[in-house]
Amino acid sequence: MTTDGRRRELRLPRLLAVLALLLTTAVAVRPGVAAADAAGLGGDYVAIPKGVDLLDTRDGTGGHTGVVGAGGVVSFPVLGVGGIPASGVSAVMVRLVTTSGTGSSWLRVY
Repeated sequence: MTTDGRRRELRLPRLLAVLALLLTTAVAVRPGVAAADAAGLGGDYVAIPKGVDLLDTRDGTGGHTGVVGAGGVVSFPVLGVGGIPASGVSAVMVRLVTTSGTGSSWLRVY
């Protein structure tokens, strides 16, 4: 066998070994679960646990029950609720869901 043939023969196993190492490292290095201000520097993302609602007008969660009429405003607590820290929070990401609408409407969130 020639030297060139031997080199080509060794390339594939080496390439596969490197790819396997990279894939193993990529799978093993996953970011940890976010915790409130883990480093004490601020700017951390803290996810609200699944199943926690800050406002639900169907059952009164958040302090309001029932339909919100035309021009209605609903305010509800966010800080210190559902795992959100009570202080040191500069922003909150929310997901809005409407159910059982009785007509055309829209939401403004601020």
